[in-house]
Amino acid sequence: MRYLSFDIECCDGRSICEFGYVITDESFNIIEKDCFTVNPVLPFSLLRRPNQDDMKLYFSEEEYYASPEFPDFYDRIRSLLTAPDQTVIGYSTGCDAGFLRDACLRYGLPSLDFGFVDIQTIYGKYSGEKMQVSLGNAGAALGIDGDVILHKSDEDAYLTLKLTEELCRRLDKPLDSLVRMYPDSCGTSRNYTVRCEKNSIQSMMNCLSEGEDALSHAKKEQCIREFSRRVRPDCKTLPGVLNGKKLCFSAEFEQSRSKDTLVLIQALANCGCTYSTRVFENDYYVATDEELNAPPKRGKSRYAAAMRAYHGSRKRILSLDRLLQLVGLTGESLSAAPIPTVPEQSEPENRGYTADCPPSTIGDLLRAQGMDLWSEIR
Repeated sequence: MRYLSFDIECCDGRSICEFGYVITDESFNIIEKDCFTVNPVLPFSLLRRPNQDDMKLYFSEEEYYASPEFPDFYDRIRSLLTAPDQTVIGYSTGCDAGFLRDACLRYGLPSLDFGFVDIQTIYGKYSGEKMQVSLGNAGAALGIDGDVILHKSDEDAYLTLKLTEELCRRLDKPLDSLVRMYPDSCGTSRNYTVRCEKNSIQSMMNCLSEGEDALSHAKKEQCIREFSRRVRPDCKTLPGVLNGKKLCFSAEFEQSRSKDTLVLIQALANCGCTYSTRVFENDYYVATDEELNAPPKRGKSRYAAAMRAYHGSRKRILSLDRLLQLVGLTGESLSAAPIPTVPEQSEPENRGYTADCPPSTIGDLLRAQGMDLWSEIR
């Protein structure tokens, strides 16, 4: 087994101008270290946000423009990333995999398919940092000494390896054990699609086992929306009054009890019932105790929408206790239930989506399709 750490620099935040790598054995002894400059055929734009230093690359723009374009390095990069008996690592690796994906699309090259481990994710879990930490700051926090030239791709790849080695030392575990400890550090690049486990619906849902505060409001909404779309019965459909029906809970219940919401969505699917937030199309609405005791008479709440849809009748308004009876659960069994499993879904071909770094501008999207506006303007 060997480790390959790689890093990419870009001329504009998306287009590759440098690829660097370091290969070591399992004891982190260096076997090979190199980098090569790539002509991006696009203008350099290295300005950052206000109050942040602009990006400074190691080589001059003239050196980058004098280099071959990406297709000349494709075979070499492919052989490096797909070598057998190897673990590929990086720092914010999903973004670098996305840069490679975009370059392949731009030049009409076959997808670079490989698996990877993101050391930034492992460091974040180890340190307890909620925000993303730069490679340089992570190295400084762990006391990694040495004259490393940041934003020189092979040097960044080397620092990533040193960071990995230090994490293994502090946790007294080899890298494969760290990956088992932090499975959301894994990712894949397959068929022009980069998937990072930390951004998968299952991984985010699993975070709720740590408490309701483990996810943001937006991510809770995303989990509930996506899981309700993909959920399938995990047993033979149970007979009952919910067969073929639709219902939803209040938005407040979804946010304050997101884990219970997901468990109930699975239980509803087992009863042949669909969870939908389109209140006017639903057969039932599950109200909170507060809504039942002091019904809101107006406003944009789902309860108010349900009452309008049901013409003021409360016959189709269910309490949580009544719903639990219908799906065969109790308050205790609901609390003790594990996070449900998200069914697998097939990925559409050539989706061109990166969980960490999706194309964010018109220029990004056009370049991913091989259109070079800058060269046309020149």
